[in-house]
Amino acid sequence: MCMLCPNLTSQIYQESLSTCPVVTVIPFIQSLRVLDCRSSSIVQLPVLPNLAVLYCKDIDLDQVVALPALHTLVYEGSSPLPSLPHLESLECDPSTIGRLPHLPELTVLDCGDMDMDTVAALPKLTHLNYRGTELATLPMVRTLEYLSCEKTRIRTLPAYPKLEKLDCYECPLLVALPSFPRLVELDCHDCVSLLIIGECRRMEHLDCDGCTHLASLPFPCPQLRALEIDDCRGLFAVPIYPKLHTLSYNNTPLTSTPFYPDAYETYADGCPWLAPLLTENIPDVIHLQRWTRRCLKRKRFIRLITSRAFNEFFFAPDQKGGQWNKRRMEQGFGADKRE
Repeated sequence: MCMLCPNLTSQIYQESLSTCPVVTVIPFIQSLRVLDCRSSSIVQLPVLPNLAVLYCKDIDLDQVVALPALHTLVYEGSSPLPSLPHLESLECDPSTIGRLPHLPELTVLDCGDMDMDTVAALPKLTHLNYRGTELATLPMVRTLEYLSCEKTRIRTLPAYPKLEKLDCYECPLLVALPSFPRLVELDCHDCVSLLIIGECRRMEHLDCDGCTHLASLPFPCPQLRALEIDDCRGLFAVPIYPKLHTLSYNNTPLTSTPFYPDAYETYADGCPWLAPLLTENIPDVIHLQRWTRRCLKRKRFIRLITSRAFNEFFFAPDQKGGQWNKRRMEQGFGADKRE
């Protein structure tokens, strides 16, 4: 054990040896849960009963198999990995992926020449991440629920039947996305070549900011709640999404937008038709503020407007009270204008 590391005791829970290259041996530390020894000279480990997260490079893999609580492994070595039945998350070079029949989450580094059959052969894989790669094609993994392939060179994707979340932003060559029957969240911002997004009936959140060639949006999406389409210069219309509550279309040349009854958050900076519309309606908004302020000065009126009966009678368009209230407001606007 290195005598320069006095904190390496039996009471620690997490230890990073990235700045201690002279350390060659790890003692038995029963409480140790997280260990990073990628930049050290350690090649052997004792059986650490509570070690759950391991970052390593040239470690003896037979000793890794003997770690009973290990569930997350970041491996930067070159030897093929043995079977690790309890592993839940793995980050490694694609050439080292072995037979891991129970692995649910995989992060792959530098997979330009990767054999796609290696990933497709993982029967329980649900989460797949490609980081910093020159990847051009993806395998069909029918169990996949989450896919992250941002900043790759893909042109299209397989139609994953169970995919629920997709991050494929900043893919300059991506042209089309197929239909995903279970997709809930899609982030494809800054995919400048994207032309088509297939049908996604369960989608709740769509971010396609900066997709300059996108000419239409997926429809129908009855569950869509948040839509971001900033800087989509080829988009001129938005479909009706009945549950939409957040809409952002800054610098997008929409000719109009539908009425969304549940929308409470809208961003529309740089919209070509919005500026004149607001300019024409600002005087009416000012008159409405004055009318409301005069009403709220009366205590009796304040108690009245908090009741459900008042709101149903005065604001329902099919009620006489609502029609009368509309005429009163119009008369108030006219009086303010004369003033």
